[in-house]
Amino acid sequence: GAGHQGFVCHTGPDVSLEDDLKRRDLTINAMARDADGNLIDPYGGAADLKNGRLRHVSDAFSEDPLRVFRAARFACELAGFEVTRETLTLMQQMAADGSLDELPAERVWAETVKALKGPDPERYFQVLKEAHALSPWFVELEGPAESVEGKGELIPLRLTDPLERFAAMAWLLDNPQAQTLIDRLKPPNDYSDLMMQTAANTRILMRWRDQTPEDVYRVLTQAGAFRGHARWGHLVEVVSAVGNVDLAGLVQAVNGMNQMQGRDFAAQGFSGLEIGQRLDQARLTGLRQAMGSD
Repeated sequence: GAGHQGFVCHTGPDVSLEDDLKRRDLTINAMARDADGNLIDPYGGAADLKNGRLRHVSDAFSEDPLRVFRAARFACELAGFEVTRETLTLMQQMAADGSLDELPAERVWAETVKALKGPDPERYFQVLKEAHALSPWFVELEGPAESVEGKGELIPLRLTDPLERFAAMAWLLDNPQAQTLIDRLKPPNDYSDLMMQTAANTRILMRWRDQTPEDVYRVLTQAGAFRGHARWGHLVEVVSAVGNVDLAGLVQAVNGMNQMQGRDFAAQGFSGLEIGQRLDQARLTGLRQAMGSD
């Protein structure tokens, strides 16, 4: 039936091991050993494992649409493995018939975050694109990366943190697109927060010396640069990678501004809201100096 729970389990002595293995997703996952350690491999999984092939076992592959994402995830985790033409064709058919729409967001995200932790996460999205399966879950990524200011990478190789890898995709998106993707996929808050920060602020931070000090200060405040928030460090890594820029000067300026504390102004006799105002003014002056604006 429809959906990932639309099935009935049948168990019994009349169900052979071969019958069970036939319903697995890929041949490399459809092998077993008996009590004596002998390999049971009725569908050629060992040969496919040796030759780097990701091949579906049978038409039962199409009974769970999540297998489209699993195949893509294996392709990004197993270096040199390729999805076979017949399996890719079946994945395209599954995408065309709308079965991917039936999946809960939690299952798609679970496969996606595994891919983001793998050695080549961009391969995950490449396979989904080849399978015509970016829609509906990643429809915002269907356009070529090269169309965005000459950028060729979806996820820069230098990024290794899955949180930063996910956020890096926002480089291709505007704020509404990033928000729509997040609303659909429902990632954890730290993932969605960093992606939205990346979508909103990457271009300002890339060329921070060319912006107004007030705009840069606003972005720094939003990013938690003055509150010791881990998001700021992640954002620096993402912007540096996607923009291929060195933000060491900005980081140094922020470190200098963080030397200024509200207690310094309290010691001068200021109180209440005036402390925050004086602190903002002092930090903004320090930022102007770092930018060479004044």
